[in-house]
Amino acid sequence: MKKCGGSLSQYIGGTVMMFLLCVPLLALFLYLLLFDRNAGGQERLLYVGGLALFGGLLAFFLYRLFIAGIPYIEYDQQRVVFHFSRKLQWVFAWDALPEALVEVIPVLQGEWLVLRYRDRERKIAMYHGHKGYRELRQYMEQRGIFEAVRRRQQKA
Repeated sequence: MKKCGGSLSQYIGGTVMMFLLCVPLLALFLYLLLFDRNAGGQERLLYVGGLALFGGLLAFFLYRLFIAGIPYIEYDQQRVVFHFSRKLQWVFAWDALPEALVEVIPVLQGEWLVLRYRDRERKIAMYHGHKGYRELRQYMEQRGIFEAVRRRQQKA
């Protein structure tokens, strides 16, 4: 199956950037919280807020990277598989996809695909920087997926 998702270099780059952002700021806020003797109540609250913000951001990033998994799309000539996490994936035959694809939201770097399945709605991203983006986009255009969604949105 072909894949559309982030490449290894994007994962490594994102990890390095996250650690370069969060770890020094966590260390700074912890240092200030513990050793800034002149800080009043509001400053200490700000330090605790910084710890919570950047600690939570780092925790969410690590959870998404190592436990939940990064979303991606796999496809072949018969079906398309949307992997939202390691545990959650939705499989559609190409003919059933226009019914499940509720909306295509253009964003600066690609599209968000909004899918509905069994009364649940999920979004998954397709970005220009993803490995396999052009091939998947071209394949979906050849199969008329985007045109079918546009027609349905215009009727509504």
